[in-house]
Amino acid sequence: MVLCSYQNQIYEALGDVEQTAKMVDKDQINEIGKIILDHEYEEDVCVIIAHRHFNLAQDEAMLETLEGKSRVSRPVSWENIASMGAFPNVITCTRENQWYPVGYGTRTSETRPCSEKEFTEGIPTTYSFARGKNGQVEQGCNRGCRPTQAGHVIVHIG
Repeated sequence: MVLCSYQNQIYEALGDVEQTAKMVDKDQINEIGKIILDHEYEEDVCVIIAHRHFNLAQDEAMLETLEGKSRVSRPVSWENIASMGAFPNVITCTRENQWYPVGYGTRTSETRPCSEKEFTEGIPTTYSFARGKNGQVEQGCNRGCRPTQAGHVIVHIG
C-alpha cells in the first residue's frame, strides 16, 4: 500500500458521521476485524468509519488533539500540520484502490474511559478487535463522535 498525498477533495467527498455510520453493519465490521486478527495486527490497526466533520477550506486539514479529557478535531492550515508533529491517523481508500489521509493526529491523542452521557450521545466510529475464548471475533467500540457547536468533539467509547 502506498499512501498518497493529502487532497482536500478526498476529505470533502466523505459523508457526515450520521449518514456514514449507517452504511455499514456489525457483521461487515467484524469481517474486517477477522482479517486484522488473522494477520495479528490487532495491536496496531483499528477500523474507523471515516467521515466529514464539516467543510474545510482548500488549505485546511482535520487535526485531532487532546483537550482536557476530550479528543477534539478541528480544521488546521495544511502548512501547520507538519510543524505540529502530526501524522495521518485516518486514511481512506478510493474506488480506484488509492489510499489517502483524511485526518491527522498527534501522539497526545490518547484514549480514556468515557462517561455514560458521552456513550449515549455519541455515534460509534472506531472499532478494535480481539479473539474470544472460542476464536470468534470480539468487537470493541473505542470511540464515538459527538458534534458540538464549538467544533467536532471525538469522545472515547468503551
